Amino acid sequence: MARTQRQQPSKPSPAMEPQAAGRPVEASEDPPPPTAKMSKEFTYQDVAEYNTKKDIHVVIHDKVYDCAQFIDEHPGGEEVMLDVAGQDATEAFEDVGHSDEARETLDRLLVGTLKRQPGDPAPKAAPAASTSSASKSDSTGLGIGLYALLLVGGVIGYGAFQYLAKQQEVQQAA
Repeated sequence: MARTQRQQPSKPSPAMEPQAAGRPVEASEDPPPPTAKMSKEFTYQDVAEYNTKKDIHVVIHDKVYDCAQFIDEHPGGEEVMLDVAGQDATEAFEDVGHSDEARETLDRLLVGTLKRQPGDPAPKAAPAASTSSASKSDSTGLGIGLYALLLVGGVIGYGAFQYLAKQQEVQQAA
């Protein structure tokens, strides 16, 4: 008696499918489009409701971030995050001077945008690029200028000392 094999439904050839780590990508594995995360709009009142360790949202530059999964990993400790939970944390975020890596982590936590309404407070700080680069260049310029001023002052002081010492020798010899 001959065995009959059940035929599997036909699948597209692997060459036609996108690859992920050497295997075909299933439809359920497709990442959502980047704009899907930002489709939700929050008001300040909405964000204010997310103010606990297990459910924490913050606003930075009018974007809303869900930081609940990151709070235990935050290098500054959870207290820092809880202080700004449910609030605009733009100023606190920029004052610390976060690294590019921290900003990339922040991008992964993005859940929506802030919808401003009449009576909402104004944004707390200017965009990151202008404030952080301006303050860094100002402090660097002051450091170099101060160093140059001290160096020139030292050279002038040494020259004056040598000149006065020679003058004193001449007066004593005469």
